[in-house]
Amino acid sequence: MKINYVNSSGSGFAEERELPEGMTIGEFAARAGVDNPDAYLIRRNGRIVRRSAELQEGDDVEISQVSEDWDAELEDGDRVTATRTNIKGATN
Repeated sequence: MKINYVNSSGSGFAEERELPEGMTIGEFAARAGVDNPDAYLIRRNGRIVRRSAELQEGDDVEISQVSEDWDAELEDGDRVTATRTNIKGATN
């Protein structure tokens, strides 16, 4: 399957990636080189998602480093709170 990947950390870049069917957000983040997932915000199609969420053909995935404290609603309606060093609620 193909997804569109945007890395908003550092100088940033965007590219299309070919991935195996059934890959999760967490597996993709590891493959993309995210060394400390708790310090990054991961969005699928503009919404914050759990790392256990499966990617789908054509998804837009954005990974950015958390640079300020915030609170948001996950795709499934749960809340997530993030600080520069830890994201609470999006880990499973």
